[in-house]
Amino acid sequence: DTVQYYNERKELLLNYRILEKKIGRILADNDQVSLDDLGVSEKFGREYLKLYFRGHYTEIPMEEVGSALRRVG
Repeated sequence: DTVQYYNERKELLLNYRILEKKIGRILADNDQVSLDDLGVSEKFGREYLKLYFRGHYTEIPMEEVGSALRRVG
């Protein structure tokens, strides 16, 4: 259903700033963040990790490792 899809996308984008900060804190402390660390569904967690990676790869060297992001270097 198209309406449901757009509502999910809207929710994803509305919550991204909160998750962006959380991912940044986890990476600073642990050098790796996984889906389990986020406290959201796997579906949304994967999207949040992708968005974070695409938005921050130039400032923070990272690599995608399975269902996680790892700081490199």
